[in-house]
Amino acid sequence: MPDAIGMDPPIFSTVRLTTGNQHYVRVPSAITRTYQLEDEQNVKLVTAHELEVNIRIQKSSNKLYMTEGWEEFIEATGLQLGEYVVFKALSSSKIHVIVLNKNGHLRCPVPEDISESEAAPNRPAPSKRTVKEMHQAITEVKNYIKDIAQFLHRSNKFDITTINATFMKQDRVYFSKEFSRKYIAPLARRKTLKIKVQLAGHPSSTMILHKSTDDRYNLKAGWAHFAIKNNIELGSLCIFHFYKTNQLQATIDVL
Repeated sequence: MPDAIGMDPPIFSTVRLTTGNQHYVRVPSAITRTYQLEDEQNVKLVTAHELEVNIRIQKSSNKLYMTEGWEEFIEATGLQLGEYVVFKALSSSKIHVIVLNKNGHLRCPVPEDISESEAAPNRPAPSKRTVKEMHQAITEVKNYIKDIAQFLHRSNKFDITTINATFMKQDRVYFSKEFSRKYIAPLARRKTLKIKVQLAGHPSSTMILHKSTDDRYNLKAGWAHFAIKNNIELGSLCIFHFYKTNQLQATIDVL
């Protein structure tokens, strides 16, 4: 099957490893629909560390699953129960993957320079990002922006935010003072205004964009409901794209 049409934007989907999908995992429906995957098709899972695993797609009860090669991928990446895989599909034959630990932090697929005992399957995931993880996060984000650059208008502005409990409790997302002043303010041109917010490929919701007394802009009046509705969890790494058409809008991609 040929790759997807060149100007289609990449599709993101997240899967959490559980006891029910250790041997095979359902292909996310968004990827199936967009790239028209078929029974007995082969795809390649690729990480930023040049790890490549061939996967067989098979159909069962009108649903497509990753079967042969999936267990090999789990073993090769050291994926543990409760950890996440973000599928970034750019074509019908290749899917880039990002591995997140249980806290939603990016991590290297294969730990380096550790003893056999440290590599035990039940070893708990670190609760804080290491320097290596931070470098990996920067690399992944740069690659992501490079991948989608051709689909973006030159007025688009990015902000990368980790969702925390305060955002959910206060029903708002704060952006940094520097980002607010340098990028949002020239687009907003007002202290308070309505803004259309959507997850990539989903219907939009109307919220309020408001500048606080400390000069930070924040999204409010509907953020918590929007996050729950779109399965944006605590610790999720979100990329906000701000742009202006007939009104100010923001599209969110969740990594």
